[in-house]
Amino acid sequence: MNLGQLPSSSSVVNMAIRDKQTSAFMNSASEAAELISKCSENVKFIHVVSHLDADGLAAAGVLGKALWRLGANFRVRVQQWVDEKIIEDITSDKPGLTILADLGSGYLNVLKEHLSNHQIIILDHHQPIGDTSTNILQVNPHLHEIDGSKDISGAGVAYFVARALDKTNKDMAEVAIVGALGDLQDKYKQRALGGLNKKIVTDAVNAGRLRVEKDLMFFGRETRPIHKALAYTTSPFIPNISGEEDKSLAFLASLGIKPKHGDKWRALRDLSVEEKRQLCSALSDHLISKGYPSDVLNLVGSVYTLVREEPWTP
Repeated sequence: MNLGQLPSSSSVVNMAIRDKQTSAFMNSASEAAELISKCSENVKFIHVVSHLDADGLAAAGVLGKALWRLGANFRVRVQQWVDEKIIEDITSDKPGLTILADLGSGYLNVLKEHLSNHQIIILDHHQPIGDTSTNILQVNPHLHEIDGSKDISGAGVAYFVARALDKTNKDMAEVAIVGALGDLQDKYKQRALGGLNKKIVTDAVNAGRLRVEKDLMFFGRETRPIHKALAYTTSPFIPNISGEEDKSLAFLASLGIKPKHGDKWRALRDLSVEEKRQLCSALSDHLISKGYPSDVLNLVGSVYTLVREEPWTP
């Protein structure tokens, strides 16, 4: 036996702690799912309020489909924040249950003061602020010492609750991935998703709905002409290329990479493996020559492709 390959005692302890934290979080998701299920069985109206950003929209999509499959009586609204209008709507509607998705943890005192007689579930990943009360069930990674800024997004929290409601909802894993990436949670090595997000990635890949690969990190790899993708790149910022479409075209021409195939502009997905290697190498040399060697590491990272969507479409 190679003793050097055995995990250290500290790593074993850390794994045990992470497992315990994950288990506690999953238990809270199951508790929320049970409450939602009971409310649906009793034919009570469910009011869902979700945040107005990519993560919040993804969370709303996951919850909406899960509730529809459950046969629940519900309404989904998308809002920027919890304000007096939302409080008034909930008060007047008198829902049997209110679900706040990708928001709510920052408004605990407001909810406690104005909605103390309403049953509320908060599915959020932001740091809780204020004091909770017995009428509020909160599913939040921070309550279990899990980093909500990179380990799971609001859509991810909604996904685990939906999955606890019905295993069929695992087919929405890729929607939660969209939410996590929209919230810029790809903060692990080579721009990968980690933590609880990694479990969602595994669900989506196993369901044949997601492909993960290493590739150049240019936005619009499916739809945007290569020179535009280069010109619109700001992370990393590429001197004399970012913001300069004509110079991007000239850069590709200097490498012998054709921007068009016939009359059709080529996107990054159209490049061969060799062309991508050539482009990555040239961009690395360019960044180094301009005094940005550390940015070379940001050229390549993890790319998540929704394989059931039409190729070359947004």
